[in-house]
Order: sequence, then C-alpha cells, then structure tokens
Amino acid sequence: AASIAFWGLGRTKASADAQKASPRLRDGQRKALAVSEHLDLEVLTGTHALAVARLRDRLESAGFLDVPDGLLQRCCRAAGDDPEVAYVQLRDILRWRKQQGVADLLGSPGAIAAERWYRGLLQYGLPGQDRKGRAVMIEAIGLWDMQRLSVAAKERGEAMVQAHIVVCETLLKQAQDVAVAMAEAEGQPLGMQRIPGFVAVLDMDGIALRHNPMAYPEVLNVLKEVSKINARYYPEAVEHVFIVNAPRVFKSMWTVLAPFVLPSSGVKVDVLPRGENGILLRECGPECLPAQLGGALSSKTPPYGP
Repeated sequence: AASIAFWGLGRTKASADAQKASPRLRDGQRKALAVSEHLDLEVLTGTHALAVARLRDRLESAGFLDVPDGLLQRCCRAAGDDPEVAYVQLRDILRWRKQQGVADLLGSPGAIAAERWYRGLLQYGLPGQDRKGRAVMIEAIGLWDMQRLSVAAKERGEAMVQAHIVVCETLLKQAQDVAVAMAEAEGQPLGMQRIPGFVAVLDMDGIALRHNPMAYPEVLNVLKEVSKINARYYPEAVEHVFIVNAPRVFKSMWTVLAPFVLPSSGVKVDVLPRGENGILLRECGPECLPAQLGGALSSKTPPYGP
C-alpha cells in the first residue's frame, strides 16, 4: 500500500452528529457510515487530487461519464499520477466493463448466486471494513478441496471467473459506500475522499503439497485468468496481503502460488508465522477479524463457520 507521504494525503474523520445532519444519505450509505464510526479515512490533496481531476476532465471530453471515483483514483495511482497514461488504461477498463456487463452484476440474482457458490469453493468470507475503510476478505486456502475445485474449473470455469469479478465489485463497493457516506455526512465535495481498495488475508492453516495448483491444470487455467483480470482491470485494488499461519515450508510453496494470488509485484505482503498476528491486528484492527486471528469477531465468522 502506498504511504501517506508519497501520495500526499491528509486525514479526516466522521462524527456521529454528522450522520444526523445529513438527510441526503441513502439507507445503504447510512449503514456504511454507522460502520465507519471507528474509521480514519483520507482525503485527496496535492498532486494526486490534481491528477484525478484532470483524468476526469479527459474522460468526460471523450464521452465517458459517471466513472466511479475509486476507479479514477486507482488508475491514477497505477499510472504514477500521469493523467494520459491513466486515461489509456481506464479507457480499456471501461470498454471491458461494458462488454462484460459489470455494472449490472451486483443486481443480478444469477451472478450473486454464483458468487455464493464460489465462496464455498474458495472458502472465503467478507467480514467488513478495517480501520482504514478497506474491505477485508479472509480466504482459508488450507481448506481448499482441490478435487472439487478441479471439477468446478473444468465444468464451470467461466462461472468461476464471473464470480471472481462479483467479489471484486462487492469489496470495492463496500469501501466506496463508506467513503461516500462520510463525505456527505461531513459536507465535503464528493470525489475528494480517497476511496480505499481491499485487504486479502490468506490463511495457510492446513495447507499441504496437495494444494499445489500445478497438479490441477483446470484450476491453474482459471487462476491464470483471474490473475490477468486483477492486473489489467482492477489496478491497485488490493492494497495489502496478509499471509497468516504460514508453515515453515511456506517459502517454496509461495513461489508457486504467488503469481496466481497477487495482482502485481507492487502489493505489500506480510507473511506471518502461526499465531503471530500482531501486525495484522495493528494494521486492520480487531473489529474486522475473527477470534482465530486474534480479533473481536466470533470464531464462527466465515470462512471459519457458516
């Protein structure tokens, strides 16, 4: 994740009174703001804010309207705040989103049902936001049933890829809702809040050589496709990866898994041995983590329970 100094970001915090003073808040945003009481989010300033504004102007002049603020910001960060470089990438992303009907996925019962099925396959849960407003995904890789995954990849590979897109959209929408709710509650112009990405917590408890995707070509093909989508169409979306309960033999296994898990080489990764979750707790806060990871949530929080 980029440092505050590098991106030139300042800090802002919402108050409980602000929620009462903003009748414009939609129900979803009210819920997001209620969740955000313990959060410390950032506002855009300096060079990054200027780059985002120039990119929006460039897009509007080309006929691309109503582009999500988070997508604008992430493309600018990926392009080193060069609006023209960001424009080329974002134009490609917007065309892909239109072709895939991405804007309608979260309202599609079929897509939502497929994502629920996908959760069972990849053993992940979405417990909410961390203290920086980033959506959190916890994935119990050590619980993967590779035979089941292999059959699914062979028979429903396209459904798995689409479900992955739904996951990304869900996580980014959660973060955007919180930032927008806080901006409206504080009377700030929309678009000035830094829209956070998400955090992935990969639990390696139970992982073994049988989880090597190289032995399952169908699974490997789906993972490759997912990795391409992450890198090309969701730049800067994953801000931090925590690998927890890492076994001693993890380094050799990670060499194989990393290309299919991480969207780019620039993602910050912390590898934490079994039971050593202090860095995770300090970074994300206990409110979004289950008891298994030292957090305040129930031990039955998905993916550890129904």
